[in-house]
Amino acid sequence: MMIKNRFKLFIPLNRLFFRILGYFLSLLVPILIIGTVFYFNSTNRIQENYTQKVEMNLRSSVDTIEIYLRTIQDSSANFFSENKDLLRPYDEYSLADRVRIPEIPATLARISTNLGVLIDHIFAYADTEKVYLSDGLNDSDFFFDQNYQMKAYNKVFWDNKLKGGEFLEILDVTSRVSQSTSHARNVIPFVFTNTSSGNKVVLVTTVPTDMILKTIQDHAVMDATQMLVTDNRNRVIVSSDPNLSAPSVVEKLNKIFNSPEISNSKVKLGNNKVVVTRVNSENYGWNYYTVTPVSEFNKDTSYFVASIMVICFTLILIGIIFSFIFAYNLYSPIKRFRDILSDANDISDEINHETGKYNEFDYIGKRINSLIERNHNIQSKLETQSAEYLKECLISLFRGMKSKKGQEEIERMLRNDMKFLKPMYQCFAIRFEFKASFYNEIQDVDRMKILNKMGNLLGGLLRSYVDVYLLEEKENLYIGIFNLKDHEETLQLKKALQKIIDTFQHDSRYCLIRIGIGKEYRDVLGIAQSYSDTMNALDSSDGKADFQIIEAETLSDEITHVSYSFMDENSIINCLKAGDKENLQIKVDEIVKKNKEKHLPRHLIISLLREMYNTGCRFLIERGLMPHHISGNETLFKGDDYEEKKEHLLLFFDTIIEQTTTRNHDTSNEISSVIIKYIEENYHSDLGLEKIAEGMGVSAKYISRIFKEKTGINLVGYISWYRISKAKEMLVETDLTINEIVDRVGIYSRTTFIRLFKKYEGTTPHLFRNSSRNNKAQ
Repeated sequence: MMIKNRFKLFIPLNRLFFRILGYFLSLLVPILIIGTVFYFNSTNRIQENYTQKVEMNLRSSVDTIEIYLRTIQDSSANFFSENKDLLRPYDEYSLADRVRIPEIPATLARISTNLGVLIDHIFAYADTEKVYLSDGLNDSDFFFDQNYQMKAYNKVFWDNKLKGGEFLEILDVTSRVSQSTSHARNVIPFVFTNTSSGNKVVLVTTVPTDMILKTIQDHAVMDATQMLVTDNRNRVIVSSDPNLSAPSVVEKLNKIFNSPEISNSKVKLGNNKVVVTRVNSENYGWNYYTVTPVSEFNKDTSYFVASIMVICFTLILIGIIFSFIFAYNLYSPIKRFRDILSDANDISDEINHETGKYNEFDYIGKRINSLIERNHNIQSKLETQSAEYLKECLISLFRGMKSKKGQEEIERMLRNDMKFLKPMYQCFAIRFEFKASFYNEIQDVDRMKILNKMGNLLGGLLRSYVDVYLLEEKENLYIGIFNLKDHEETLQLKKALQKIIDTFQHDSRYCLIRIGIGKEYRDVLGIAQSYSDTMNALDSSDGKADFQIIEAETLSDEITHVSYSFMDENSIINCLKAGDKENLQIKVDEIVKKNKEKHLPRHLIISLLREMYNTGCRFLIERGLMPHHISGNETLFKGDDYEEKKEHLLLFFDTIIEQTTTRNHDTSNEISSVIIKYIEENYHSDLGLEKIAEGMGVSAKYISRIFKEKTGINLVGYISWYRISKAKEMLVETDLTINEIVDRVGIYSRTTFIRLFKKYEGTTPHLFRNSSRNNKAQ
């Protein structure tokens, strides 16, 4: 009775409990189904993969043999052409001609040397008395009867060949015995017949069958695979297993592979189930077979089968255990579960992840709160993406977007997101150019921080005076859009831009700044016009002045921007992806023609070509290739002949297509790998990441963003961490001073080094060295 009560205590005996338990146990059925389906699909796929690999390797072997045989055929043809003046019956040679007879054996010797192991022997004759060999002239009777006997072909057979025949005749396999070797060898005679000076000349090259067999075996996937080769009349040329040479087997294989589309089949030969793969020779009509026992495939899948069984059994066992646990914990508190869901706001944010401390439903409540928090995070990401979308739409507008729908979308986003409700717009541009001292005197990681935060700094300075939207169009080129009511508000914008000049004028040692201000226009299309004015103002800057503000009002109204929309850029990218060179050239010509019709200056057409070049660079980088590895693109940056530059751009695109269509695109981490390798090789000196970025055709900030996306680690932080890790090694393994280590890990100052060391290790370098050595001594 006591046992029964305890059983009821731990396993409630009611219908609800068993119903819930049944639901949980039913979830185990898919495990059995999925495991079974996965097993059969996977084993079949493994066999298919092996079969494909066997076929691929056999095809490779056949191609190799075909190359060998074509080489033999070409060499034989060259023999006739090189000795056409000398090849005649021996008794027709004059005394002067007989002096040149050694040229024929010399040619045979050279051919024999070049062909090497591909042939067994090579000889030629023009009458029934003499035979030309690679080592000289031999008597015909002695050669065919003693020196080089072929079982199936006697001297009479070879004499009859002088009566005429096809240029190339491949004879049946025969056994030969050579005077130089005591053992027999199976060979295939290749007989070449030609006419020289009115006389028939025969050249015979014997190909060893064991060479063919060895070539196939060298490419075999499995050691148990057997090989068979038959000619176009289904006669056996060579076989690695005598059983495969049986006529019944050859006939059976011929019936199975009666169609050229059939390349492999699973059949039963004797008492064994085997997978037979066939490849047909295109030039000579030979059939190459590989025969692999099915048991060999099963050996490779046995471990896989055992793994699936163990996994399924473990999952089922765990599932049964957890089914009882979950059913026990869920059957009675269903009402509480509903209450928690209906009043989730009462759940404390302090609930931690320790499931043993809180019951199952408290944990569910916490998970619901986590979902709410996740929703907020997603909303934040959507807002970020919306800002990026606005930026890309504006850049498209700058490049000549004509879509009315797109213009309305920009106007909506500016009105709703940026609260730009005034009727007029004005653009301005801030272009930074950094001097050599910026790269020589400022630590590399500090340079990257400056570049990454420059946009925030400029935005902060401007928004203290006016409400503007600021975006970085290109590296160190910031475009601002100012929404204004009338011309008087422009004065406030000029005041804000002058503040930027005043702020950075103290840093003239490191940078120079040119600011262009466009005219005021109405509506969204006015933004593009004001942008054109702005770029015209920048192009008109004085190259000798470090800090300038140029107003478009003081300049002429010349058209100063190219039309290169995102639709144009996507069209080029799509052509690159598809490898469509013809349409790519048409699209480039259309874009150039569209801009030339606007009567743009020559330098702007060249600028358009650079934009398209940068599109190709970004396409390469996304596939893990570096633009500077593509030869010939340096011409795009020299001279002012844009027609020549357009041709070089098309060649650059053609090279991209050739490089990317043969490359595996599963290379999403190659960019970050290149950067990591560069850091590891150059951490001890200033890391000129700007040079890497320039070589890739992108900005240093773009590299930082890609690195963060691919690795989840901030690039500046990774550089500092890697330098500190190398410093730790030197502290433990060497007696170098702190100052020496600072120099060797590429950090400019001792103060910065100690600050970073404390940040990553929580202690000073001196204490770390003492602690590490004490632990090592113990």
